Amino acid sequence: MGVAPNATKRRIEAAYRYRAKQFHPDRGGDEEKMKSLNEAYAVLHDDSARAMYDAERRTTQPETAFAVSVSAPATADAVYGQTASAIISIAIGLILLLLVRFHWIWFLWPLLILAALVVVTGIFMAHNVLRIVRESFNQGHIVRRLRWVQEAIYWSSVGAVGYGVYLILVSV
Repeated sequence: MGVAPNATKRRIEAAYRYRAKQFHPDRGGDEEKMKSLNEAYAVLHDDSARAMYDAERRTTQPETAFAVSVSAPATADAVYGQTASAIISIAIGLILLLLVRFHWIWFLWPLLILAALVVVTGIFMAHNVLRIVRESFNQGHIVRRLRWVQEAIYWSSVGAVGYGVYLILVSV
């Protein structure tokens, strides 16, 4: 019923009326909950039945308390997961791109587009890793203050590697 073990009869009756309004079947409540509420009220309202209930409750309590062991929740590391995703995405895209190009399978040109999109997706995943690592530092740290240098180095590297892949693709 939601009352304290040492609640007065008046408090028990008020709690019963409040719960009866919630659980009464005529008001859309659950019939089983109403039955259990009536049983609880019958025991707690009668002094002798309540004394027997309290005595039984005291004897059935365990002598030793059971300690629940809870471990720390698992945490996901976004940096390692996204780094692995970026590397795998770029590798698969480049392998597919080179495979289609060097085997002269030109009728699979949609596969070239898919490979290029997979590589571009990997590049943006790697850029997101750079952002996550940068934001993990304190606000005044030099890594956060020199964002433009990081961006310039990153996009220059992407452009240089992209130009190298382009040279490989057109060399044959």
